[in-house]
Amino acid sequence: MFASLRRYRAVVAMPTILAAVLVIILPAAVASEASPWARQMDAAVHAHRDGRVADAERHLRAALDEVRRSGRRDWRLVVTLANLGDLVSQQGRDAEAEPFLRDAWAVAQQVRSPNDPELIDPLKALAWFYQARGRYQEAQQLFERAVEITSRSESPGHPRVSAYLGVVAELLGLQGRYADAEARIRRAVEIVERALGPQEPGLVPLLNGLALQLRLQDKIDESRTLKIRVVGILRAAPAPAERLLREALAAREAALGTGHPSVAFALDAVALGLEAGGRLADADRAHRRILLILESALGSGHELVAAAYENHARVLQQMQRESEARLQEARAEAIWQSRRGAR
Repeated sequence: MFASLRRYRAVVAMPTILAAVLVIILPAAVASEASPWARQMDAAVHAHRDGRVADAERHLRAALDEVRRSGRRDWRLVVTLANLGDLVSQQGRDAEAEPFLRDAWAVAQQVRSPNDPELIDPLKALAWFYQARGRYQEAQQLFERAVEITSRSESPGHPRVSAYLGVVAELLGLQGRYADAEARIRRAVEIVERALGPQEPGLVPLLNGLALQLRLQDKIDESRTLKIRVVGILRAAPAPAERLLREALAAREAALGTGHPSVAFALDAVALGLEAGGRLADADRAHRRILLILESALGSGHELVAAAYENHARVLQQMQRESEARLQEARAEAIWQSRRGAR
């Protein structure tokens, strides 16, 4: 029995690479060596911590030169490429960043066995890069591979598998593959329920995501029933649930940017917690931000925007702001009608 899902979700959701220290952990024998490569990597980490981004990049490029000079294709090359790719991408230099990240993933697969858990870090670095840029199918395929690796290196019922499945489901949903997303997220929910029980706060984002996928398939009654269950979990453990949900939101913002649809999904779970706790004004503000994100990222006529209007209307009704609630409901219905006519 696993004590908490939070550490597993944090592994999936955390921003990549040089946020504070190297996310791709060096083997002890390598990390402790006093080689020119190790000194350059250490200097890069310290420079980045101090906000000296140009110096961090200079040290990483020097480290890359050192490992290439050695002629050895080992984990040092993976670490260096992945960190350099992430640092460059943070500066908006995507054309330079992607080859570094792709090479890191390619070399990792060459120097580790197919199901080695160390493969996950360079995989995630590339997957988050794709997801942040709206390349959802490429990101989804990588996270599917993370599910496979973790299922074999840990077990198919490990909570970490559920976290990756949740990301896969979200990416499938963003591609409009709602039934496939539903199947993945149901599997994720089953894993967490078996490992941690039906009242685990870590179920909240999964169940909330499942309710969304059901609503997008017009399974309205089942979606509403799930929402009621989520509210019950939130009210049973409000403080742990809010802490977990806010940590997940902050991690998404750091990894993907504040205007990404995945941030809106994480914020929706936070908003539901605020609603469950009676903090309706805060929930209202959260829903307004969700709508801004989704309309900007996906367009005002997207089904996900319709679902967001409905969620906002529910909060407005509880605030007795009936005219505003009816307006949001009408906007949602107009989108649903338009989408049905297009099918």
